[in-house]
Amino acid sequence: MSYKLLVFDWDGTLMDSEARIIACMQAALVESALTLPTVDAVRDIIGLGLREAVRILVPGAEEGLAVELLVEMLDAGAARIFA
Repeated sequence: MSYKLLVFDWDGTLMDSEARIIACMQAALVESALTLPTVDAVRDIIGLGLREAVRILVPGAEEGLAVELLVEMLDAGAARIFA
């Protein structure tokens, strides 16, 4: 039997990435000189879009903050992967 497409439910099935997501989001917020959110606060936004997550974690934040945090999260994630 041959397949044209194979789909994996990676997150939570093949790998639990929750701890990495939390660490990267916390690192991004600290790097951006914002208040460190609790683990539970970050856990509650996992699965949301970044803009919505930022609105919840940083009420009143500027729209451009989501993009800045995304860059910081990618940097934090890369630093953890390649360390």
